[in-house]
Amino acid sequence: MNLKFDDLATLVTTVVQGGQFQMVHWIAGPYENPYPFMFNQFHSGGINNYGRYSNPQVDAALEDAAATTDPAARAAAYQRAQELINGDMAVVWLSRAYKAAITRPQVRGVQRYLSSEIFWGSIWLAK
Repeated sequence: MNLKFDDLATLVTTVVQGGQFQMVHWIAGPYENPYPFMFNQFHSGGINNYGRYSNPQVDAALEDAAATTDPAARAAAYQRAQELINGDMAVVWLSRAYKAAITRPQVRGVQRYLSSEIFWGSIWLAK
């Protein structure tokens, strides 16, 4: 394997659009809700499936999860997809980004999503 570090424009044209790679490094997550993250990253037609991972069983599980409103059926479909993805070793998780939030003492209620983004709806100012 040859390592190559490119600027974003080259990465997009060479890897994302051109499919010229041996391994792709770009993946995001986790999020509170698996949809649309898992569909976009792991479905054969997913818009963020830069590695061009493809497994018809995963596609079917993700489509089943997206099509149902039953929470138990959704959870079962996502579990099936996760087991297949992990079995295929579609991704190797190498790191986890951490973010900090520094606020003044009167800023209260700072909460984060699992993705580490700030949930702005809970923030308030103490008097």
